[in-house]
Amino acid sequence: MTYSESPDVALVITTLKVGGAERFVIRLANELCCAMRVEIWVLCGMEDRPLLAAIDERVHVRLNSKLRSHPGRIAWATRQLRRVQPRVVQSLLWESDFVCATASRLTGYRQLFISERGDRWTTGTRQRLLDRMVVFPVARGAIANSSAAERTLVASGLRRGKIAVIHNGLPPIAPQRESCEVKEALDIPEDAKIVGMVSRMVWEKGWLQ
Repeated sequence: MTYSESPDVALVITTLKVGGAERFVIRLANELCCAMRVEIWVLCGMEDRPLLAAIDERVHVRLNSKLRSHPGRIAWATRQLRRVQPRVVQSLLWESDFVCATASRLTGYRQLFISERGDRWTTGTRQRLLDRMVVFPVARGAIANSSAAERTLVASGLRRGKIAVIHNGLPPIAPQRESCEVKEALDIPEDAKIVGMVSRMVWEKGWLQ
């Protein structure tokens, strides 16, 4: 890729630490780069970045390696928008949404798509107010990964017509063991119903619900 060209899409996220959202961004970028010019913008690039090695070499990564404060990240994103001018910007999680929305306001950028907010910022009164005043008026659209996430955005004040629900998907994997074998190995009654969840053990994942 020639980096002087405007990318087709810039995916913006706060960090590249290990996490579900970060892995999703990398997987999406790696899939898209086969057909278009893709960049990943990392708002806080000073910390360890264990996922960098998983990024396809055709994906250009831009790291904000100096400025950690919100004003600094906004200034950095504003410079990127003015200089790079991607066709579409997709921000992921609340902080990236807010930074990109503010940068879009400063530059007059009109192709920002935000994400659903499955993180700790979702419940904050101040964040909801900033959504209504700063983020939602600027965003051309929002992508939610479930109907529940869509309802959260609507409850926060985003018009339903701006939201597209795209469910998370994983390629089917054939089980290596029958369920009865697993239950027997774990000493679980054969007729017991089991509900599983794979995620970090943090409260915003909804374990207690």
